[in-house]
Amino acid sequence: MPVQVSRRQTIQLLQDLVTPLAILVGLLIANRLSSLTLPAAGVAWLLAVLLLLAAGLKLVLIAFLFLATSSLFTRWPGRSSQRDHPRRTRQVIANGIVAGICALLAILLDESLILRGMIVGSFAAATADTWASEWGAGLGGRPLSLRSFKLTRAGESGAISVTGTIATLAGSALIAASAKVLGLIPTAHVPIITVAGFAGSLLDSMAGAWLQAAWKTADGQATESRPESGVLIRGIGWIDNDIVNVIATLTGALVAGSLIAYVPVG
Repeated sequence: MPVQVSRRQTIQLLQDLVTPLAILVGLLIANRLSSLTLPAAGVAWLLAVLLLLAAGLKLVLIAFLFLATSSLFTRWPGRSSQRDHPRRTRQVIANGIVAGICALLAILLDESLILRGMIVGSFAAATADTWASEWGAGLGGRPLSLRSFKLTRAGESGAISVTGTIATLAGSALIAASAKVLGLIPTAHVPIITVAGFAGSLLDSMAGAWLQAAWKTADGQATESRPESGVLIRGIGWIDNDIVNVIATLTGALVAGSLIAYVPVG
């Protein structure tokens, strides 16, 4: 007997095929706009597919919101330390690996509100941290080092400022509110996601101050990128900004998941 396929099933099948392709097109556009390298776009697509399988297109939209706003603020007019290169594969992995693992668990364990909240919490932390860095550098002002408790230059890892703190809350709150509007989280969890994102960004700053490596090059210049020839002057040699970003997103996910587990939905 021939298998009959309903119109609804046909539409769903087309959506299942078209959506990953549409996401790929969007990421290729990001590559053309110099927001992502081509390999990084490929890794981002794999992450998007995991998010799609875990909880549908709405989670992918949260990830794109993080990417779009981060790319926008990276190009802040007049920013003295404006990036002249797209985000690399390692940076995409650092910001997305926690969300990817949570998405995989959601697929294997039958997606739950807690895992969904952890994914959103990780993106809230990534957004909060990136906004803090870009706003702080773009709007100027001297931040306070969490290591020496002295004023330092804008853009220095492990430092906080009033502008950066406002940006942290704004970025985290945007992700939380967007997740609510998209129906990913209930209203009761909006402040939880906001707090989780803020906590992740704060721990990022603390890790940047005390754990992230800083080097002195052969010509005496200080840098956070490991030079071919140089001396470690602070932190742990293998901990760079990407590892610190993993710490931030993991914190955002764990804080969100822990609080959601104890806060009733109703």
